[in-house]
Amino acid sequence: MTSDPHPLPTTPPGPARRAVTVLLALVMIGMPLIIAFDLAALRETAPAFRGNQPGGPVRGRILGPDGGALGGIGVRLHATTSGAPLLVETTSAADGTYTLQAPPLTNAAYRLRTGGGPWRLMDREVGFLAPDGSLVGDTLEHDVTLKPGAVLRIDLAREDGLPSPGGTVRLRGEWVETGAMRLAPRILDMERSFEGTPIVLDGLPPLDGRVDLVLAGGRTVTFEVALREGEQQQRVDL
Repeated sequence: MTSDPHPLPTTPPGPARRAVTVLLALVMIGMPLIIAFDLAALRETAPAFRGNQPGGPVRGRILGPDGGALGGIGVRLHATTSGAPLLVETTSAADGTYTLQAPPLTNAAYRLRTGGGPWRLMDREVGFLAPDGSLVGDTLEHDVTLKPGAVLRIDLAREDGLPSPGGTVRLRGEWVETGAMRLAPRILDMERSFEGTPIVLDGLPPLDGRVDLVLAGGRTVTFEVALREGEQQQRVDL
């Protein structure tokens, strides 16, 4: 008797079949929750409708992860036009409240920016117009919940004791937190100039990346970083 070269799959025994059924049920239940989570995150970063904004009050509260009020947090309103110019800024009160008076804009929306220091910087587009161009109201209410962030402090030290030179610092890295169902990693790429020491980069997300220091005169210093919540210090001997 010859064996069948392509045997039909056998039916799993009772316990195995039940395990497969339970696994499929968990996937079916969990998938909508994952999708809903990502849709909620998408709504947080979705662009606002751009048009002729009438302007008006923008107000709300700045909160921590536990829902408590965060006072002393900078809140800035930019235009979404080229260069993202700063329009107005304020600082949250002790009870977390803030109020900004948004000026009228033409063919644009507003970018609400807050955070910094030990809190991650947050950007959110807001506007007074609905997708059909109608007015949603004469006041915008936006509460913002911040997440703990990372701070990188770079101390430059010269053997000759002279003042440290200025230059530019560039931080490039991949967020440690990628989020559910994210198809591509989140990348941070920021560059700014500095004069002397220390160089402080704050409001950062936890990330793994690289820092390039281009000093006056053309010298480049490069080092790797693994930033997590809280402050990290890096000494660079020149």
